Amino acid sequence: MYTISGHHHISMITKNAKKNNEFYQKVLGLRRVKKTVNQDDPSMYHLFYGDLTGSAGTELSFFEMPIAGRTTRGTNAITQIGLLVPSFESLVFWKNRFDLLDVKHGDITMYAGRDALHFEDTEGLRMILLNNNGAELPKHWSEWEDSVIEQKHRILGMGTIEITVR
Repeated sequence: MYTISGHHHISMITKNAKKNNEFYQKVLGLRRVKKTVNQDDPSMYHLFYGDLTGSAGTELSFFEMPIAGRTTRGTNAITQIGLLVPSFESLVFWKNRFDLLDVKHGDITMYAGRDALHFEDTEGLRMILLNNNGAELPKHWSEWEDSVIEQKHRILGMGTIEITVR
């Protein structure tokens, strides 16, 4: 038996690397850790966002595929990605920021026992901000201090659920 305590990273597809970069850096305040190419197809960009060093559990990555279709929502799919924020006040900050920047979002609600704010990126990828409520963060996460978001409301990393495999 072993325990999976979280994700190393999550990879998705974007149709437009420039718009993706603008949203994740300028709207969400994440650090673009690296811009590289897909090792199997060097004509395809691969963007990485995360903390100061791209630590496991903070990293989102996107492959640029301009001809990709649109996601059909339903079964057998990742339905949303959870990102931790420091507090309930942070959720209020993000709701106001999303209103100001015309980001599609819901109301602050509860999800998996936490205060939460559902939202979507510019391509309709469903995400959810989760109140970390002061819980201890992994020691290897390294805060990036140059974010456009003030420190008390920054996205901390990915929210995960612990799974035990037998």
